[in-house]
Amino acid sequence: ALRFAALNAALAGDAAVELREGSLFEPVAGEQFDRVVSNPPFVITPRVAGVPAYEYRDAGFAGDDLVAAVVRGVGEVLTPGGVAQLLGNWEYRDGEDGLERVQAWVAASPVPLDAWIVEREQLDPLAYAQLWVRDGG
Repeated sequence: ALRFAALNAALAGDAAVELREGSLFEPVAGEQFDRVVSNPPFVITPRVAGVPAYEYRDAGFAGDDLVAAVVRGVGEVLTPGGVAQLLGNWEYRDGEDGLERVQAWVAASPVPLDAWIVEREQLDPLAYAQLWVRDGG
């Protein structure tokens, strides 16, 4: 991912891009930013034999744990009044409302956050799997 980012920066003629490698917010611990934009590899993939892990879209976390970690942790790297723009998927589980789960992640942030959460659609597990199987070729 860093090599592709470096290539994109070079093609765009942007020498001011600084690339860092690490897990989630670890490479920027102690720093703050006015804006954080994230489209992490968030596709929920079954962890069973025979199901490939597409690294470009699956971070190796169980279920929606990656998106939860990003939402809970982003406040620590935002300046006061800063903005985070995130894209991700979350699960709807028996007896649990998915949007309420996301709201709980926001509330669990050690830094108070305001959030505007947009849900594009809800898919049942079969439709979700079919969508991403088509994407994976």
